Amino acid sequence: MRCFLFLASVAALFADEPLPIGSSSSIFATAFNNSRKIARTYDDRRVVVYESIVDDREAVMMTCSPNGRTWSEPFLFSLGCSPTIAVSDADTFFVLWDSREEQGLCLAAFHADELANPAPAVSRRIIIPDEYGEYGNRSPSMDVDQTFIHLTFHSGQNSEKRVMYYAVKRDLSPIDGFSQPMELSGSYFNDQGAVIVADLEYQLGRVNVMWTREMIFDTIIMICSFNPADFVHDRHLDMQALQQHLAVQNPPQMIEDTEGCSHPSLSARNEGDDTQVLICAWDINALGFTVAMMTTSAEAQQPTLIWKYGAETYLTSGNAMPSVDDVILPVASCAVVWQNGGRIEYGQTYREKMTTKPFIHVSGSSAPCFHPSVCYKSFRPDSFDVVWSEGQNGSFRIMYRRMAKEYDPTIYIPIKLAPVDLPDGRVGEFYQADLNAKGSDNGTRIAVIQGSLPTGIMPTIDPFDNLLLSGTPQEDGLYHFTLEAGPILYSGPTGTHVISAFSDTQSYTLKINRDVFIRYERAAAPRCFQLKPLRPNPFNSVATLNYDLYRPAFISLQVYNLAGENVANLVQEHQLPGIYSVTWDGAALPSGIYVIRCAMDEQVDVKKCMLIK
Repeated sequence: MRCFLFLASVAALFADEPLPIGSSSSIFATAFNNSRKIARTYDDRRVVVYESIVDDREAVMMTCSPNGRTWSEPFLFSLGCSPTIAVSDADTFFVLWDSREEQGLCLAAFHADELANPAPAVSRRIIIPDEYGEYGNRSPSMDVDQTFIHLTFHSGQNSEKRVMYYAVKRDLSPIDGFSQPMELSGSYFNDQGAVIVADLEYQLGRVNVMWTREMIFDTIIMICSFNPADFVHDRHLDMQALQQHLAVQNPPQMIEDTEGCSHPSLSARNEGDDTQVLICAWDINALGFTVAMMTTSAEAQQPTLIWKYGAETYLTSGNAMPSVDDVILPVASCAVVWQNGGRIEYGQTYREKMTTKPFIHVSGSSAPCFHPSVCYKSFRPDSFDVVWSEGQNGSFRIMYRRMAKEYDPTIYIPIKLAPVDLPDGRVGEFYQADLNAKGSDNGTRIAVIQGSLPTGIMPTIDPFDNLLLSGTPQEDGLYHFTLEAGPILYSGPTGTHVISAFSDTQSYTLKINRDVFIRYERAAAPRCFQLKPLRPNPFNSVATLNYDLYRPAFISLQVYNLAGENVANLVQEHQLPGIYSVTWDGAALPSGIYVIRCAMDEQVDVKKCMLIK
């Protein structure tokens, strides 16, 4: 393997123009869309891998760039085929390829700082021996999270391929208990084109594997979603439990409405226990490609189709081989690049439609262009990187282009907040009010720009895109605040970026009352200070406390549990002489004995009560 030293700039072209960065005599140079050919670090260093022919043998070639404008002379990385590349959040590049010479799938790792080092430190390991599958037919795919490197590949003969899964630690060492690859797809099927994605932001969580299953007269898309970390105990993977889980509780399943679809490309982001997965796949029945959004739930253990974009058909000439970059949630937007009639095209998705029309011509060449690959995990909502093959008759150029993403502002409906009279709330009781906003959706960002909301109350968007104030208030008072709805933002490792600048503001007033009722009787002034026994006692949820006050004083009426913790402040104010009655709602407290403490200046009276539910 040669060094990564930058010898010269390949060409002094601007980044927004197609740039030749290498050459190949293999028609599979940047094939296929289940593998990534370009990776980029946070600080814009890039590495591209592709396949070529050297001395009549398949070879993995590599070229590197510190900025996307200047590229190194391509060099021989290793003999083999089907390379794919990924980058970690620690700027370590991982390259996976099929090696005839070393008889198996090989994995290498090097840090981005080694790109300019004449003697780079490269870790390398054979991870899948030749007994699994045939050379040239394994079609590996790979992704990285904060702990593991996940990969899939094909095993078996051409007419009966199976999808296999394997994982290693990020230092390339094996996971204890994971001694051999695990089959995902089952026998008696011809499964291929497997692609694997972990969380977009490297969180340890669910892994999603998707592939094409060839039936007798049709094709369908299969998915398998699981969290390997659930089966790691004391740094040891319980492989038998994982296999049992995938065979019984959560077997691979067909995605509905994908008959005729193949060659999926994926992007995924974890949201709590769920993972949002964006899919783009070729649809032979529609003679084009479709985009869909799915959620895989840890509770249901089964992927659930949320919506299918397909409201419009994106026609292409032949298999589009689409490739997607990072999915930006919650607006479900990503760059999609595909091949169409010998050229490379680009569109930006937003929920149910492609927003860039007519689609943008990326390749800008009259020569046949094919097999595009978009940079994944670049965390750039403003731009994307794409490589593809260009040429014919065994002479191909590897092309690169960095392009600005095109967001169509007309698709973002300007949100309008209504001047609503908010109903009063009560401390300790759930509160909800509809702001009657127009144009809100689950991508809307809401902020308080003046004043404050009551503690426990927050603005939310419900599943029907209604903008609500909801929660359980903790303190009483009169609150004046101004809300701003919008703009739609994306926040990632590279900063916060505005996707839509539409916004609106509106001011509101909300009154939160105490969750007690105080009654004052103008009777003859009591002769002493006294806290009377609670009624009823024992009580279930609601009870009444009475006390006599014979002179003006500051009164503190509080409730404590037997651990000495204050669980309720019922009165904290200056009062005139009289007979007082206070209603206490203890519905939110557990059963037990409680102490009522009533203080008049320095005098204190205490009573016990029992709450029984």
